[in-house]
Amino acid sequence: TTDAQIDIAAINALEANYWTPRNETFDYSADSDGTSMLDILQKIANAGMGYFHLSDGLATIGREGVKNWSGVITPQETTEELTTAFKAPSSDDYDGVDVTYTNSATWAEETVQCRTSDNPTPNKVENYKLDGVVTTDRAYRIGMRRLMKYIYQRCTYSTSTELDAQCYRYGDRVVMTDDIPGSNTISCLVVGMQYTDSLVTIETSERLDWTFANPRVLFRLQDGSATGLLTPNRVDDFTFT
Repeated sequence: TTDAQIDIAAINALEANYWTPRNETFDYSADSDGTSMLDILQKIANAGMGYFHLSDGLATIGREGVKNWSGVITPQETTEELTTAFKAPSSDDYDGVDVTYTNSATWAEETVQCRTSDNPTPNKVENYKLDGVVTTDRAYRIGMRRLMKYIYQRCTYSTSTELDAQCYRYGDRVVMTDDIPGSNTISCLVVGMQYTDSLVTIETSERLDWTFANPRVLFRLQDGSATGLLTPNRVDDFTFT
């Protein structure tokens, strides 16, 4: 692997904004057990509350957690309808996680139990081996993140685009909109714009529903990114400023 194949900017950003300020170090010794470079990169990402992936041909790392949205996919970009699937809780789901890590004080393997307050005695527990982390609190936080995924990640959304989805990376937060009548979103194209001093007048391809309380708009830009939420002022059913 050469430097040209590594997303050094993204890794340095995580180092500067998260790993160093939060003292999230990677403490691991690799012996000759056949551990590959890919295994090491994945272990580093896991210890840093993130995930290793490839993006635009580069080896890079993303971090889980609260993110700003990277863009928006609307019915204007999709070739199939947006579908939603829900997975109901079942007895096969993990409702507890036991994280095994190496304690820096004793250099012995220890296990921290990750549970929810309403379920202290889970029915099915995942045994998760965490390499590179040597403190109880970080092992607990990473284990609880895994448990929250098992409990709360129930909905999946699926659609298809031509090339628009390639604007985004794995793990990006993307806004998905629909065009179902009566729903809380309206998807349309901008068909006209006029500038007057600091005022921009926008004309849309679809009739807007001004019965919403405190309506907001966002724009999908040509590179796939999206603006923040903006407050529109009504001109008529198809126009706002």
